[in-house]
Order: sequence, then structure tokens, then C-alpha cells
Amino acid sequence: YLRQGMRPAEVPFEDSLSGPISLYRCLRNAISRCAQMQNELQSFLPRVQPELVQFCRHRVPDWILEVLQRWPTALKLSKAKKTQLVKIPHLTEKRAEELIAAAKESVASQGDSFTESTMSFLANEIIHAQETISTLKKQVIESLANDRGVITLMTIPGIGAWGATCLRLEIGVIERFPSPEALVAFAGLDPRIKQSGDITRHVGISRRGRRQIRAILYPLTLSAIRCNPAVKEFLCG
Repeated sequence: YLRQGMRPAEVPFEDSLSGPISLYRCLRNAISRCAQMQNELQSFLPRVQPELVQFCRHRVPDWILEVLQRWPTALKLSKAKKTQLVKIPHLTEKRAEELIAAAKESVASQGDSFTESTMSFLANEIIHAQETISTLKKQVIESLANDRGVITLMTIPGIGAWGATCLRLEIGVIERFPSPEALVAFAGLDPRIKQSGDITRHVGISRRGRRQIRAILYPLTLSAIRCNPAVKEFLCG
């Protein structure tokens, strides 16, 4: 306390990170809004272009967005030329032919002008949002490229530049946590226990801490399971 001039629980102010933190929080909200638009687009696909649903199981690929931007309904896509479709990255000549043929036989239930406008708008907004988010991500990553905490986190297999940067900004100064358990509790990953009489049950994590940290750690953990033998052995046995 005498050396630092503050109590152990107080968070040291990092003036150099004020800007990156503000941009990071703005980016986090933008990513959330982009995900909402993708969900909205996917909810329309079964009615507007059901033949494209098979390509959007987990997310909407970039080439699908470009197709929907130019040919938002099955009727429009059925009139497209193969030479136009193959100009879209990752769209082969064979797939272009299959898409046009499927669109001609489509069972789509919506194809009016309002639906066209809706699909084109959503596809265009998602493309623009993704491009902007990608650019701003690079800016945030570069601002902390020489940060000791980020460099240390990136030595862990499975954690890349963006994941390390997000964790650094969410956690802040690591020295403010008196123990590893305190950091675990801050992230809401501490075990939750229910007791009734002589019975004690472990019912998962508390989820009381910062949910943003848990959201960051989830994909990083999946990545670590694939490329980090220690994590794979620990989690998968």
C-alpha cells in the first residue's frame, strides 16, 4: 500500500488503454448487432431461398451474402448468368450451375419486391459491418501489440492475437487479483455448490462474474482442444 499508494482492491488506472478499451467496447456491440442481422437473415432463408439453407448451418458464408446482395430471391437467382456467379470468390462453375438450376425449381414461398429489399438490405449491411469490424479489430490488436500481458497470453497454444487482446482489456491489470481464485471468480467460473442438509451438490459455475470473459474463453477453449494437448487431455480425458 505504501509503495503503490492504493489499496490492494483498487484498480490502477491505465491511461494508455482508455482509447483501445472504448473502441473495443464499441466493437463488441457492433459484433453483437452483426450477429443479430445474420440470425434475422437466416430466419428468412427457408422462405425466400430454401436451397441456400444447407450452406448456412453455422454461419452465413461471405459468398452467400454476395449472392443475396445481387440476387435476393429465388426468382432473381434463377435468371442469373453463370458467368456472373463465378466472379464471386469461392463459387465454382459447377456450384454456380447447381444454384441456378435449384433456383428454377425452388419451393420458396416469398419473392415479392418487399422481400427483395429486405434480403438485399440485410446482406449489404452484414457485408459492410464485417468489413468495418475487421478493420477496427486490426487497429485494436496493433495498439496492444507490445503489451506484456498480450504477449504472454499468445504463448498459450490456442490463443491468437484477437483473443489475447480481448482478455487483456476485459481483465485489466492482472496484479489487482490477489490469487488465481480471485480471477476465476471475477470471470464467474468459480464452482457453484448447493447444500441441503448433509447433501452437497456441484451444479456448474456461478456465472456471477463478467460474462464477456466467458464468451471470449469459449471459442478459445475449442481451439485449444484442437491444438493444445495439455488442454485436450484435461478437458476430454
